[in-house]
Amino acid sequence: MEIFEEYLDQLADAMQGSLGKISFATDVWSDMNLVPFMVVTAHWIQAVSSENSNGAEHVLKLHADLIGFHQIPRWHDGEHLAATFLYLLDWLEITIKIGWVMLNNTSNNDTLLLYLETELQQRGISFDRVKQHICCFPHIINLACKAVLKAMTNLDFTKDDVEDYVPDTLQPRTLFDAVEHDPIAIVQSLVRGISASSLWRQYFSAILKALEKKDLQLL
Repeated sequence: MEIFEEYLDQLADAMQGSLGKISFATDVWSDMNLVPFMVVTAHWIQAVSSENSNGAEHVLKLHADLIGFHQIPRWHDGEHLAATFLYLLDWLEITIKIGWVMLNNTSNNDTLLLYLETELQQRGISFDRVKQHICCFPHIINLACKAVLKAMTNLDFTKDDVEDYVPDTLQPRTLFDAVEHDPIAIVQSLVRGISASSLWRQYFSAILKALEKKDLQLL
């Protein structure tokens, strides 16, 4: 930890002299024990000067650095996430250089940006929560895929009183029957059940270990 803090001190000095604004990307997720963590990366440009036979040479160097990986002691509401994010920027003394922020497209992040905009404007720092928000493209793709799956999904199939579907390879409509009986809902229900608590995850991991299968990876 001491080495990381020393690294951050050196990085903070360099970022404070960055050319232009500093952009950030941040996300929050929970580990196997449902402990929440927040990660923040900084993206900035450094002007590097050097002397050669032709005189002074100036080169622009793009940096992408990890500046935060912190456990969040409380809940994931947008105001609390914004306070955590802002605390990190204040600690590194780079708040004045805030540029664009990339976040997932979730409602708590909308609240995060609103809180951030309000707090920064009170300090006299310009920040627009709409213009300076970069939406996470992979998350957009994820939402689009979920929308397609939802259209294909018959959630009624997850009810306990529905009979199990047994595919018959002799039937030409087996694929259509399978879709109608909703295999997607089966898998979604299973994943929701497994990820609902750390105890269930431990049970599932124990089963996979007994079957000599690869453990569950949370993405």
